[in-house]
Amino acid sequence: MMKEPGYIYVMINPSMEGLVKIGKTTRDPESRAKELSQATGVATPFCVAFSIFVLDCHSAEEFVHAMLEHEGFRNTANREFFQMPLRQAIKVLMLAEKEFQKATGEDTTRVPEGPEDGTSGADEEEDVE
Repeated sequence: MMKEPGYIYVMINPSMEGLVKIGKTTRDPESRAKELSQATGVATPFCVAFSIFVLDCHSAEEFVHAMLEHEGFRNTANREFFQMPLRQAIKVLMLAEKEFQKATGEDTTRVPEGPEDGTSGADEEEDVE
């Protein structure tokens, strides 16, 4: 499969407590969340909790899924849902981001968003957790 840049995301849904959805998209993760939330079988909307940008989203997603399946977090073999704490899912994505920077030799380090005083500005937004 050809390398394709994109995002690996962690989504949460208030109706699915204890589960996180970890997938990939070549589009904006927020657009993907809206798309998933439109299904009639989904009681409440998905929220993007965290995402990373990688130059090979297919391989990065396979890496993350294999790692989590090996650790016993995968809920169902052919689904992207994992029974695990959000914080731990974020750590795994950060590890994948680091791993795939090494593999490509690219530095895709994110620049912190927020005021120049070093705060994240997160107190202005509603807390997801």
